[in-house]
Amino acid sequence: MIDADINRRSAWTRHLLVAAGLLVAVGAVYAQVHDFEFINYDDDRYVYENVAVTGGLTPGGVKWALTRSHLGFWMPVTWMSHMLDYQVFGLNAGAHHLTSVTVHAFNALLLYLLLWRLTSAVGRSALVAALFALHPIAVDPVAWVAERKELLCVFFGLCALHAYVHYVARPRAGWYLLSLALFALGLMSKPMLVTLPLLILLLDCWPLDRIRPDQVAGWHRPRWWRVDGKWTAPAWIVAEKIPFLALAAGLALLTVIAYGSSDGLVTLAERGVLFRVANALTSYATYLVTLAWPAKLAITYPFPRGGWPNWQVMASGFSVTVLTFWALGKLRVRPQITIGWFWYLVSLLPVIGLVQQGVQARADHYMYLPQIGIYVAVVWTVADLAAQRRVPSALPFLVSMALIVAAAVVSFVQVGTWRNRTTVFTQAIAVTDDNVAAHLQLGTAQAQQKMYQEAEKNFARAVELNPGYGLAQSNLGFAMYHQGRFREAVACFRKALQIDPGDAVSRQGLERALDRAGAVR
Repeated sequence: MIDADINRRSAWTRHLLVAAGLLVAVGAVYAQVHDFEFINYDDDRYVYENVAVTGGLTPGGVKWALTRSHLGFWMPVTWMSHMLDYQVFGLNAGAHHLTSVTVHAFNALLLYLLLWRLTSAVGRSALVAALFALHPIAVDPVAWVAERKELLCVFFGLCALHAYVHYVARPRAGWYLLSLALFALGLMSKPMLVTLPLLILLLDCWPLDRIRPDQVAGWHRPRWWRVDGKWTAPAWIVAEKIPFLALAAGLALLTVIAYGSSDGLVTLAERGVLFRVANALTSYATYLVTLAWPAKLAITYPFPRGGWPNWQVMASGFSVTVLTFWALGKLRVRPQITIGWFWYLVSLLPVIGLVQQGVQARADHYMYLPQIGIYVAVVWTVADLAAQRRVPSALPFLVSMALIVAAAVVSFVQVGTWRNRTTVFTQAIAVTDDNVAAHLQLGTAQAQQKMYQEAEKNFARAVELNPGYGLAQSNLGFAMYHQGRFREAVACFRKALQIDPGDAVSRQGLERALDRAGAVR
């Protein structure tokens, strides 16, 4: 009895130390956001220029959140989160940032506890949670207020997995329904969580061990599904996911409808099937490279002008295919590789580029959930190999600490680039090529600060890269107008109206520029 109490206290001490370490590390990297600003890229539409959000968390605001799809998503939980922030903090941008940091810290703790409950491996679980908390690829969703939806959907997704693990340990309807409800809240934060039912099936294979490879090998045989008129365990496990899949299908359909009504989806005529497949393959490969070497990170990555080189698409496709077959071959001997790899593939699928939206080729915040699979596969495999080869325990510990410190240092620097709208887009232009969106947004930020000469250079570069971009033409016109170059402004506004004849802002700018040009003639 005494030994059991001592062991229990020792376990709690380890958990508290891990939790404290994670919280201190997250705080050390992200505390700097307390005086960061909003940026003029989605933060305006999500928070400070959204009248529904700046009305606070009211019955009317809740009704708006529940009954409207906005910006292509139905995400009432995220909207209510922003409303609550405004209710408490007003437009104190630093406080909004700190809310996101808090959610991220909770996610790291939830991930650690989930992996520990699944595997009882404290050290491995702690390392995966630390990499999740501190890897530079996670800076994007944490430091960008508009990406609160990413943090919240993963928060509720991890909570749903905790409830599901309880259900597996104690099969009660209450735990199952709680898991389903938390999944619904995750979907109401961001629809990217639609893949969670498949991720749960992966966990059923390993480490829950509810579906074993020898059972899977018999899928083609009727006895796998029914024996003596009763369902076998694997068949029931799959059937358990039907309510989850129904929720996911409903939200996926709602998202497609919402995007269609907001003109958010890119048609096949604009970007064809081959373009989308190339984007998906190169993105899968590029994300892996970024995890291994997180350099040149940016808020947005443009599509390459003229498309991807054939060699890059072929190399990416070959690499992803080889890794997939290799991972499948490890299912019996090292299941963590199979499960981790397919977690990565499956959770990225909704945003990998097969369904096109927006102007970016990929985005770091899309990796917030998928990165977990890669960390689990690598950490568990390396730890197993070290144990088999009887590597002194001090060496894995020192390597782990070196990885954590390196990730924290790089992340600290990366977080600093998100201080304001100027720094974040200056960084994007510095590390990417031909980034139309970054030039446009940096120019907009400079124009708002009355830095019209600098703004003109960025708008002109955006026009050079994409002459058919009406907004860039219009913004260039306004930059020239404010410098007193009215005739040049007239030419820009006319080009913008040729591209979009219904652009009321450009038409108003043209009228003002014509009036001023006549006055100085």
